[in-house]
Amino acid sequence: MAFFDDLSKKITDASTKTIQKGKDLTDVARLNSQISAEENRINTLYGMIGKQYMELHRKDAEDAFAGLVASVAEAEQNIAACRAKITELRAVPHCPNCGAELVKGAAFCGICGTPIPVAPAPAPVAVPAPQQPVQAAPVAPAPAVPVEAPTTPVQSAPAAPAVKFCPNCGVKMPADAQFCAECGTRF
Repeated sequence: MAFFDDLSKKITDASTKTIQKGKDLTDVARLNSQISAEENRINTLYGMIGKQYMELHRKDAEDAFAGLVASVAEAEQNIAACRAKITELRAVPHCPNCGAELVKGAAFCGICGTPIPVAPAPAPVAVPAPQQPVQAAPVAPAPAVPVEAPTTPVQSAPAAPAVKFCPNCGVKMPADAQFCAECGTRF
């Protein structure tokens, strides 16, 4: 019986050690997670410190930070240039007063209510008429082809952006508009 008692003790000891190692690994993983969270917090704080320093010392940065401040200012200029190019490519008009994007054909800014001047229409270009009219050859009608109903379910269209309607003229406007782009009524 001593053999079985000794074997039972060894199994119990091995089980206890395995359980303890499992608990230790769990504790290590939890502590590593806490370390990672604190490192992320520190990096966020470093970013906030840098941003605040930049706001306070943009023009009078210490020599040790002058190069970094200049690099941030250069990056900000590049961002502004890229945004201007995007605006130019999108051909979206902006309010001359507040800079808000205007709805196409707007008579008033939807944000500040400023009247928008109407640009004169370009002069029509005269197109010379062709010398001889071209006659099209008669085309035989195409044979009728039966159309089958689609077998896949039709997906619904995505939800439309939130809008509101002018109480004065009924024009549909973006939900964030404070003035009607058509008649200038304040919402």
